Amino acid sequence: MKTPFVRSAGQAVLVIAAAALALPIAAQKLPQRKPGLWEIKLSVNDPAEAQRLADLQARMAQMPPEQRARMEQALSRHGVGTDGKSSSSGIMRVCLTPQEAADEARNGWKMDEQSGRPANCKTESFTSSATEFRKHDVCTENGNVATIDAHAYEVSPVAFKMDTTRATSTGKQRVMHLESHWISADCGAVR
Repeated sequence: MKTPFVRSAGQAVLVIAAAALALPIAAQKLPQRKPGLWEIKLSVNDPAEAQRLADLQARMAQMPPEQRARMEQALSRHGVGTDGKSSSSGIMRVCLTPQEAADEARNGWKMDEQSGRPANCKTESFTSSATEFRKHDVCTENGNVATIDAHAYEVSPVAFKMDTTRATSTGKQRVMHLESHWISADCGAVR
C-alpha cells in the first residue's frame, strides 16, 4: 500500500525530472540582437548573380557623374556601398530598430509575412539552440517549388553567420554565406 507521501514524492520526482528536461530547452532561446547599425557581408555562389553585379558596375561606370552620384546616394541610403571593394564583396549596412529586434527575439528568429518572409513560403522545420538555428522552408511560385535551407551559427547579440542553400525544382541552386555584426546604436543616414 502506497502512502500519500510516496505518491507525492513520486509526483515530485516526475515534476523535477520534467523541469530538468525543460531547463535546457528554456536556456536554448536565441539571443536578442542589439538594435542599431549592422553590417552584412554577403557572398553568393551564383555565376549569374556575379554577372549581374559586374554589369551593374559597368553601367554605373558609364553614367554621367550627376546620374552616378544620384545612384550612389540612393544605394547608400540602404547601406549599399558603391565603391569597387564594397560592391564586389557584397557589403551593406542595415538599421535594426528596437521594435524589429524585439519582434525577432519574440518569434525566435522565425520570419513570418510581417517580418519579411514571402507569403508563398512555409517553414516546414525549425530547430534552435542558444547559439544557432536551422530552418527548412518550401516556397511555391508559378507552379515552381524551391526549398531554402538556412543555418545560422555563432549567434550573439552583436554578430552571427548564416549559410543558406536555395534549390529549385528546375535544378538551379544558389548558395549564400553571410556574416553580420553590430556596428553602433546610431544608424546615421541608413534606414
